[in-house]
Amino acid sequence: MKNAWLKIFAFAFVAALCYGAIAGVFLIDDHGFGVIKDRATGNCRYLYPGINVVPEGLFPGRIRVARYPVKMTHAVDLRVPLPPLRKLESDHYT
Repeated sequence: MKNAWLKIFAFAFVAALCYGAIAGVFLIDDHGFGVIKDRATGNCRYLYPGINVVPEGLFPGRIRVARYPVKMTHAVDLRVPLPPLRKLESDHYT
């Protein structure tokens, strides 16, 4: 009977280690970074490239992870209002 309890304990321990490795460890590319937001407190943390251990990840649904590449381009349309040229003669522009 003692042997059966030892096997159950060993299985539970290995299962807990596997769950911790899956839920609490995040891998970030070398060409990116990550941000986690704790839904309970609203705090944000920066995740560095490589392996990051996040203890809050052990609780299901508590955090949200976003991964971003370092090199990212955006197309943005900007409209800059230009004053008429006659206003350039005012004291404001001299």
